[in-house]
Amino acid sequence: MVMDSFLGLFDPGEGEGGETQLPPEPQLGNVEYKLKLVSPSKHRFEHLVTQLKWRLREGRGEAIYEIGVEDSGLLTGLSDGDMSDSLETLELMARRLGATTTILRKRSVDTGRQVAEVLIRKVPDDQHNIEVRVAVMGSADAGKSTLLGVLTQGQLDNGRGRARLNMFRHLH
Repeated sequence: MVMDSFLGLFDPGEGEGGETQLPPEPQLGNVEYKLKLVSPSKHRFEHLVTQLKWRLREGRGEAIYEIGVEDSGLLTGLSDGDMSDSLETLELMARRLGATTTILRKRSVDTGRQVAEVLIRKVPDDQHNIEVRVAVMGSADAGKSTLLGVLTQGQLDNGRGRARLNMFRHLH
């Protein structure tokens, strides 16, 4: 898959001189390559927003944008200034659709040039959040409720069961 190829570029085991090529951009799906998004005209910006909306629909509310990557998959990279401007434009595009952006990874490909992987997520209008169901198995005292408490609350357990007790406030 294209996503696996891109994620491999950021593997900590890989050196900075890793791969410089991805598979060509897929026509379908939620993955989009963009070389740069610097100062688009109003007409171009509207086209980019429409394209993002389509990628979000393809990914059921999630899209992955690889910035600094050509449509052919070549990792060209961007200067710090162009990367900053491109990420700002992507943020404006997402905000227009009521979506959020999260920079997942950045990597240098040449001296001073970077590529970035950005997650754009839009919660559907009829929902307040994205629901995830998790099945956990294990014996008694294995830490199942504590694990779920830490993952859902974003806080480590205090050693006396606080994360586990927070889980008991919710239906599970």
